[in-house]
Amino acid sequence: KISRFLSLFQLLTERAAAVGRTLGELELDRIVEVNAVRRLGVRSTRPSPDWTMEAGDVIVLLGRPENLAIAEARLLND
Repeated sequence: KISRFLSLFQLLTERAAAVGRTLGELELDRIVEVNAVRRLGVRSTRPSPDWTMEAGDVIVLLGRPENLAIAEARLLND
């Protein structure tokens, strides 16, 4: 059986809604799995809820396509 889960690598720009907010505030863990955050070439696996997002961060998410779309919107537009 093929898994219906996908990975998403999302780059945060300076204008992203998530910049300056914590993972806990974004509540992404309710809909997707946050596998890692890459910042300036450093990878944080399983970042904690108090991790504050910065412009240039790349968030690595795992989840169902429909949930990844919701998470992407929350990161960029909320």
